[in-house]
Amino acid sequence: MSGLFKGLLGTTLKEVGKTVGLDILSAASKAIFKLVVKPKDSNGDFIAKLDQITVSLESVQNDIKQVDDRIADIRLDIKTDLFQPYINNINSLFDQYLGALQFLVQKYCSKGTLDPADFKRTTELGNSIKETVYKNAKNIHVFVAGQDKASLLYLANSHSARNSKDFMCHFIRMKTVLVSLCLVQLKAINLLEYAYADPDVYFEESKSLIANVDQNIVDQQDFFIKTIGPAVYEVSMKFMRNPSAHLPIRFFRPGKKGIHSGNQYYIGYWVDENFQPWTLEPHEKIDITNPDKVNFFQLRETKEGKVMKVSGSPYRVVRADFDRPDYDRMSRWVIRATDTGFYRLRYDGGYYVGRDFDNYWLRTIQNDNYMNLWADPNVVDTDQSSLFQIEPL
Repeated sequence: MSGLFKGLLGTTLKEVGKTVGLDILSAASKAIFKLVVKPKDSNGDFIAKLDQITVSLESVQNDIKQVDDRIADIRLDIKTDLFQPYINNINSLFDQYLGALQFLVQKYCSKGTLDPADFKRTTELGNSIKETVYKNAKNIHVFVAGQDKASLLYLANSHSARNSKDFMCHFIRMKTVLVSLCLVQLKAINLLEYAYADPDVYFEESKSLIANVDQNIVDQQDFFIKTIGPAVYEVSMKFMRNPSAHLPIRFFRPGKKGIHSGNQYYIGYWVDENFQPWTLEPHEKIDITNPDKVNFFQLRETKEGKVMKVSGSPYRVVRADFDRPDYDRMSRWVIRATDTGFYRLRYDGGYYVGRDFDNYWLRTIQNDNYMNLWADPNVVDTDQSSLFQIEPL
């Protein structure tokens, strides 16, 4: 189950349904009506196929429940009161309909036949789906991503960026919000498909409504990337897929092209128009399902092969020019995302020559004709000199 949840967080929204098995449910419902409503025969192969469908239904139902429970374990701190009734309606109909399908299969497998009255429940539910599900799915979309800066994702992004311990915690929290709401809308699509497959429910417009919900999910994915920031999204997804990756990156200040160290005589960093590749390295493997565990990173200038740290000279940021065991601890940084899609870097290297540099923030400082990196304990959120960008190469 842990693997399934990790898989969901590392996929696009279009892949969520396939990952959790909703496509299996859709195919199963169609097969049930095809096999049970007009069966060609009732031999052993036919019964075995129905049994297999039942096992698939139960397995996917169980996986979805476990995913829902795991999502509920993560404190999202997001109020959904205004659209919770729409979510409840879809979830309730989904559970009821699967129960009705299982009843049909189980009765046919035991009795070898079904009466017209046995389909009364699926027909009632199919008509309820026809009347309510699309409208509820559409309302969920409007709340999630259809109101620009008043949308749930936009408000959640501001809250999460301020309160998360680092950019990965922020991403995990935000992606969990998105996946939880996407699952509900994918259930809605399945329900619309179930109703369409039922010969006793006239639902000709189902195909166009399904296409609309599909497009809403695509739009939510796009809005999510725009809101969290394309660079935060891309870097986070790289680590979701490989939590131990040493990720080649561009590391720069907005408005500049690169950050690089000086020469053999100068070990500080210049901030200018000269691009140099860097590598972003987790200090230890990232727990990609835990939004409350802080992650430490090293930033290594690829050409020099040296990591960035704060030196004993007050506030100075330099490359670690010698390989020493204690540099592994002294080169740790906590990287936080802002709600505008940039990064801020906080030093977590501990003591150096009797001075505690933890909670010093990376920023730029302008000298006469050049700009350098500096560490400052008194950086406020509005300080533009502490904003940096990290992009995968």
